Amino acid sequence: MGFVGGVGSFRYNSNVVSRPCCPQRAQPLASMESREIGLAKKAMFSALEGANLGRAVLNDSRERRQIEDYIAKVEALNPTPLPVQSELLNGEWKLVYTDSPEILGTQRPFDWLRPTDEIYQAVSLPTGTIENREIIIVPVLGELVNRVRARAWLEPPRRVRVKFEEFQFGPFRFNAPDRGSRAYLDVTYLDQHLRISRGNKQHIFVLTKEKSQLNMAEGQKLNK
Repeated sequence: MGFVGGVGSFRYNSNVVSRPCCPQRAQPLASMESREIGLAKKAMFSALEGANLGRAVLNDSRERRQIEDYIAKVEALNPTPLPVQSELLNGEWKLVYTDSPEILGTQRPFDWLRPTDEIYQAVSLPTGTIENREIIIVPVLGELVNRVRARAWLEPPRRVRVKFEEFQFGPFRFNAPDRGSRAYLDVTYLDQHLRISRGNKQHIFVLTKEKSQLNMAEGQKLNK
């Protein structure tokens, strides 16, 4: 899992930020979401219908570009200018789209090694924890949960640098190797229900806040 979990606290990069900043207080969605944002989100969610988290368009560059155009229009209307300092970033997020074969597991040798649609990312600013989690269905054994945990450093306004520390495959855990264990993630759009990020490998990740009232179907109804 590569779309960026761990023990420790978030740290600001002293080369980037001259003083520590407190998390911004979350603003009600109604107060910061304009009709233009609602319409852009509606169009994006409509474009994501049938994409199967991105699997259905992974080998179709034209379809991916069309989806990316809709995503970019939402990113351009980002209502949270300092997303990595916002408490809106906290919580459990569910993946609804990515163009990353690594996260979708399409290159894994067996179907049962590939994740179901249950792919999550949990973010906690107070504890510095970012954890990626996926579910696979193993013959005979049934459901297994895989996890990746990392430490993180914040680089406002939107970058989160991470160092992967632990991988878990079902009941088995092992430390992440030093080589290739660092990455970053730019938060390009953030509100109470939706987050869009771009990783260091240039992949896009669209996630909705888990345990919220918004899902893809509801997203299409915003400001209808």
